[in-house]
Amino acid sequence: SEDKEIEEAVKFETATDTIRKIIPPLYLSTDPERLPYKERQTVLAWQAKKRAKGLWMVGDTRRGKTRCVCLLLERLIKEGVKVRAFFHGSFGVELIEVIRSEKSFREWRHGVTRADVLVIDDLFADKMTERVEAAVFEIIDERISFYRPTIVTTQLTAKAAENRFHSDQRHAAFFARIKEFFEIIRFERDEQTALGVGG
Repeated sequence: SEDKEIEEAVKFETATDTIRKIIPPLYLSTDPERLPYKERQTVLAWQAKKRAKGLWMVGDTRRGKTRCVCLLLERLIKEGVKVRAFFHGSFGVELIEVIRSEKSFREWRHGVTRADVLVIDDLFADKMTERVEAAVFEIIDERISFYRPTIVTTQLTAKAAENRFHSDQRHAAFFARIKEFFEIIRFERDEQTALGVGG
């Protein structure tokens, strides 16, 4: 019917606007065929279903992690999934800014923890303060507790990330949760240099 067509057109327009607001322009023209096939297929097969595991993508820079995430986000947004995304290490930057005020932090954290899907691109780009480290742990842990999946890209394996943490205990607890509640996708140069989340 004409009403149905209008409704679909409005939905498409809204989704397109959201995609443009969330995804950096550079990644909107990504050619899927130029991305690593196996890793791309694994990422794009992910569904935001009930109790879905998160995605943890680890590998060197310029391996296609962020572009794969953006292709997935386009589909999720079109499906009506509410997404909160931070690109190029902006998660840590915003966290440092809002953490100065308890009220600002509570409001920011509420939005981050309640999103259907949270995307954090380039986690561990910088060394964390103890307060930021604790906040990152709390946010990931809360999302896991409520079965709200998180999608993360990082260049660092668990071993390489050790020096980003002040607490060895928190580092161990953090990566124990990643192993249990995330699907780990390694963007590797070749099988000989493979490094898992466990380092």
